[in-house]
Amino acid sequence: MNKIRKGILAIALVMGLSLVAPAVMPVAGNVQTVEAASNKANIKKTVKNFFKYAKTMNIKKMKNYVTSDCKEKIDDLNSTPALKAFMKKRNKSLTYSIKKVKVSGKTATVKVKCKYLNSDSAYVKMLDDLFTWLLTEGINNTDYSTYTEEEQQQLVDNVIKKSFANNAKAYEKKYKTKTFTIKLKKVSGKWKISQVDKNLLDAITSNYQSAGEKYFETWTNQTPTNH
Repeated sequence: MNKIRKGILAIALVMGLSLVAPAVMPVAGNVQTVEAASNKANIKKTVKNFFKYAKTMNIKKMKNYVTSDCKEKIDDLNSTPALKAFMKKRNKSLTYSIKKVKVSGKTATVKVKCKYLNSDSAYVKMLDDLFTWLLTEGINNTDYSTYTEEEQQQLVDNVIKKSFANNAKAYEKKYKTKTFTIKLKKVSGKWKISQVDKNLLDAITSNYQSAGEKYFETWTNQTPTNH
């Protein structure tokens, strides 16, 4: 009887282990699946946090989610307070959705669809006002060598503020929708955005990158006038 009982217990134990084993001792395929899911979750988190802080133009926090070689491009958004304030106001309307995540080792791509205010006409006008002012000051031989860096910055900011204030198009609700891919890299166990390209910059600046290119293209396309 004892032998029978022990035999039943042994069978029950083996059956129990066979049922529990997949949950407590995952095979290699399950480990890879869990790791892939974890990577995708962390990649999405990086992208979401980047856009979260981009909406408020929190430069310091945005830099936490890009690789070191991309931080300078994010820092550039902090160059003029007036421009940054305008972008921050416009970015309140920025929305996005993650469409697809692809992981390959320590690199990844995320396809996103962004909808944002297209302020390119306001930016082109602002750049024109700014360079006109700079040229005028140069013609007038205005000497700013005695001005501090802060005072010079304030002069530039005043021109930018005035340009936006006097331009009705700076407040128009003209949207642009674009689908593009963001590249990421795993650095020291953390996923970071590894490329801040034109598409991403346009999305987080209401199309400033494209506006700048459009404005400076007019310079290169101008035909010299014969006098």
